[in-house]
Amino acid sequence: MGENQENFRDKLTKMAQIVELSEDVFKNSKKITINVVLDEYEFNDISRNLNKNNKDERAIISIGDVEFIFLKK
Repeated sequence: MGENQENFRDKLTKMAQIVELSEDVFKNSKKITINVVLDEYEFNDISRNLNKNNKDERAIISIGDVEFIFLKK
């Protein structure tokens, strides 16, 4: 479980970098949405880390003005 949490933190760090870039590029936008389509294994991993139900078809993380929507393939 420790390795899984570390991996998720790495993903969050990279997503924060994407947020910075997105907010810089789209300065006048109030909200930016990024859709990410994942295979079932990757989606379940994200859902578990977010304490979401794996039976859902999507999971959402909002960081700043950017919303990441993870969709199950």
